[in-house]
Amino acid sequence: MKKILKIIIIFAVIAGLGYLGYSFIGSRSPAPVSGLSSSNAANTTGTMTDASDTIGNTFLDTLLNLRTITLNAALFTTPSFKSLTDYSTTLNPEQNVGRPNPFAAVGAETTAPSSAKQSTPSKVTTQ
Repeated sequence: MKKILKIIIIFAVIAGLGYLGYSFIGSRSPAPVSGLSSSNAANTTGTMTDASDTIGNTFLDTLLNLRTITLNAALFTTPSFKSLTDYSTTLNPEQNVGRPNPFAAVGAETTAPSSAKQSTPSKVTTQ
């Protein structure tokens, strides 16, 4: 029994030292930058923070790279492109799909609500 307890204590100490080592090494890396930014009313200088500036520059670089992409129109005249088969299916817009209220319990509303006008009670006057 003492041997098992000794092994458990050694394992716990090793795991604890591993966790401490990982937390010290992991804390040196910068925190991940969120894709969201907010403006602070106290920031009166009008300058962007380093994180949002970096995100803005990355976005701008990607946008400029996308604008330089060109498509060779000769691709559409090649025999391999012309041999492609179109398997598209036309959709019937008049098809009744789904339930009238998808959030209702199943079986709660089996038919569409009728458009019949409900009668209102007449006003009763007494003399």
